[in-house]
Order: sequence, then C-alpha cells, then structure tokens
Amino acid sequence: MPTLFESFSANAKPVITMKMLQDLERFTASYEVRDNNPLAFNTPLLGVTKAYWYQKDADYIFAIFGIDKDAIISGIKLSPSIDKNFNVTSNEFNILVIWLIHLIRKTASLNQKMKYDAQMNLLKLLNYKFFCGKVAMQFQYGAKEPVMQYTIDNLTAKSDIKNEETNTWKKLIYKHCTVALEPGSIFQRVFDTFMPDLEVAKAISDVHTRICRKIVLISEAYYENNKKGNAYGTSSIMSEDAESGGKVLGNLAGTLDLVISRVSTAALNLNSFLDQSLITLTTKMTSNIRRDNVIEVLTLFSDMATQQMKSQETRTVSMDRNRQPIYTGYALLLEEMIQKTYRRAALMGVDINAVIPLIQATKNTYTASRVIDKDIGIIKNSVDVFLQRTKYTRQGTLVSLRVAFIIYIMLLASYKFKNKNN
Repeated sequence: MPTLFESFSANAKPVITMKMLQDLERFTASYEVRDNNPLAFNTPLLGVTKAYWYQKDADYIFAIFGIDKDAIISGIKLSPSIDKNFNVTSNEFNILVIWLIHLIRKTASLNQKMKYDAQMNLLKLLNYKFFCGKVAMQFQYGAKEPVMQYTIDNLTAKSDIKNEETNTWKKLIYKHCTVALEPGSIFQRVFDTFMPDLEVAKAISDVHTRICRKIVLISEAYYENNKKGNAYGTSSIMSEDAESGGKVLGNLAGTLDLVISRVSTAALNLNSFLDQSLITLTTKMTSNIRRDNVIEVLTLFSDMATQQMKSQETRTVSMDRNRQPIYTGYALLLEEMIQKTYRRAALMGVDINAVIPLIQATKNTYTASRVIDKDIGIIKNSVDVFLQRTKYTRQGTLVSLRVAFIIYIMLLASYKFKNKNN
C-alpha cells in the first residue's frame, strides 16, 4: 500500500508559486478579522464570544494550491498507518497543512522569509481550526463573562495565558507556531520529510493537544467557579482608605479589568464598537459635534486598533516635546482612560454606579481649562495626538472631538459595567 508521501506525490503535488503564498497570506489576515473572530482571538477569555472555522475555509486552502481534495482523501484511505477512527489525525485538511509545509520547504524558488511566513500562516490556520472546535465543544452554550474573567484572573502565574507575551489566544497560537518552526523542534523531521505516515499523524496530534489541553484546563476551572458562584459581582466598589480617609476604588479593580477587556476587544470590531444610541447621547452632550463626526472618529480609532493588533503595538508609549508620556497604543489608552476617569470621579464623590452623574463628571473633568491631575492631562494629550489622524484642523473642533471621544468611551464602559453580569 502506498504511503501518504507516495500518494500525494503522484496526485497532489502542485508547483508552489509566489501567488499561492500571497493568496494564503491574504486569506489568513482576512480570517483573523472576519465576523467576531477578533473578539474571540484577541482576548484571554473563552466562550464569551466564539470564532468559527467552516468547511468552506478548508476548501479555500485546497483551492489556493490547486489540490484536489479527493486525491488527499484517497491517499489517506490507502495508508495503513492512518487510523480512520481518529478524526483529528485522519482529517484531510489537517494532513494537507503538513504536506504543504513540506512542499514549501522543498521549493527552491522561494526565499527563506517567504517560506517561513507561509508555514506560519498554515500552522496558524490549523491552530485556529482546533481552537474553534474545542471551544465549541467545551462551551456549547457559551460562557458567562463575569465567571470567565474571574477564572482567568485567578489562574496560576504558570498559565501561559497569564504571561504578557501570550496573554491572548492569538498571541498564544502565534507562540505555538513559532516554537514549532524553530530549528530542532519536534516537528522538524516530519516537516522536512513528510514521512513516515505515523509521524505525520503524531505531528497533527501534538499540535492539537498543545492548544486543546489549555482550553480544557481553563474550562474545568470555569465550570468549578460557576458551580461555586465565583464571579465578579455587584458588591459595593467604594471603600475608605485607612491611611488618608479619602474615598478610593476598592474592589473595583477586577471589575474594571473586565470592563476594559470588553471595551478594548469591542474596538477591534466596528459593529461591536459603534452603539447608535450612545453615539446619539454623546452628540447631545457635546457642543458643535454631529453624529457623523463621532462615527468618523470611532471608525478611525477601530481601524487603528485593528492595525496595532496585527503589529503588536497595542500598548506603545511615546514622549512629547516636554518629555511627557503619550499613550499611542489603543489598548493602553483605553485602559488608562477608563481607570483614571473612574478614579477621578470617585475622588470627586460621584456615585460611579450612576451613569449620568459619572458622565457629567467626565465632561467637567475633560473640559476644564486647567488640569491639576497629571494623569488626566496625559489622557487629554494622548487623545489629541490620536485626533491628528483625522481631517480636522480647527482647534475648536478638535477640542470638541476630544471631549466627545472620551464621553463615548466612558458611556460604553459604563454600559458594559452596568451589564457586566449579562
């Protein structure tokens, strides 16, 4: 009986071209931002928002490389070493990925960067496929965000999803792929030779196990927390500072982390980021600003966020001419804005559970001509730097847009905050 290598070499061995790799690159990039995929991948949470891998996605990869899927399926059936009872290791797309990686490595006309990028894209797609399937299996009815956020926050420091380098599923998958492609990795021999068949199956199983084991461990902790009622709740978020007697944010930290995560993730998907009722309210609360102005600024911010996520520049900081920090990374700007604005309102004696007083305090804070609070000043300057990306140049318009942008973000945060148990 022929091996996979023999069957595929005879019936499924295309000449790898630069166009094929460019099409693969475009598909991978489009898949990562399709529908709600950014909300599922660019977060440490599981099951709150789901991503999906469809058969049409796998079929498109076959089409890019001009490979007849039936030829791959036939080759798998003929291999005595591939156990057809195991869906993961006998799946035609999963095996196709390993075969394509092998072909790309053996294509002399491609430079090393082209080869590496293409292999990375294929491995990412394979991991996304496994990720989507396992999350759907473990969280058939979705996950409650307050319970899931509590679960993630209380994982041990040894958990990869808690490390800065791999604190979202997209980053974690990227790390897995990077390790797999390192010289001397456990996959090097099978990538180079595509034999024996048992090693091909083992490579697929190893990729599958690495990502799925992490999902299972988190799901087990999630269901245990859900059973015990462990979640970020609605208990009072104000406490007295024993040192100064002033009001401070007490156990709000965990809840705010949840809110910041929601708003930051929503910014990556324009449909989730734009709330028409909140845009209307923002317009009413800001002078000299129309709805289309607000929508334009929010759309620009969402586009910037998406680009920064791709380039991993979501938490960057620059310095202005006075050596003061400017939050240029979208995620860092949102985090600082939400944290510092809530803190400022609390110190002013505002009930931060009440949306209208909070937003009025926000407006007063950011329209004041003199800013005593250094943190608030940095946020104002950072938003001003972002607004330089717009077409507007009139100072009065830019000031109004700054206030409108901050009010909208705080409305969005307040809405998410009030509905954190939904």
